[in-house]
Amino acid sequence: MNNELYNQPPQPDTTRTHAIIAYVLLAIGLASGGFFTLVGVIWAYVKRGDAAQTIYYSHFENVISTFWISLVLTIVSFLLWFFGIGVLLFFAVYIFNIYRIAKGLIKAIDYKPYF
Repeated sequence: MNNELYNQPPQPDTTRTHAIIAYVLLAIGLASGGFFTLVGVIWAYVKRGDAAQTIYYSHFENVISTFWISLVLTIVSFLLWFFGIGVLLFFAVYIFNIYRIAKGLIKAIDYKPYF
């Protein structure tokens, strides 16, 4: 049967599945304290090479950059915690993570690049 005839998206390839797994691991890590975030970023580093020249490469780049930006800003927020600014920065980093993970997951599910 022809997929276009039934207006269905093409069958997902493994690269898309790996991008979705990386986002899910980040989301679980965000909710559970971080271990799965580390697993998700390692997953993204390992699978990024397989995604070269595909629309999913940008998703792996997003997972990796989200992790590093969040790590640095979280460390800064803990250093500024005693001044009161750290609490606000920590909350902003949490919202930043939710936004980047949700946007990336939705775009990966819809067969679209992140950027």
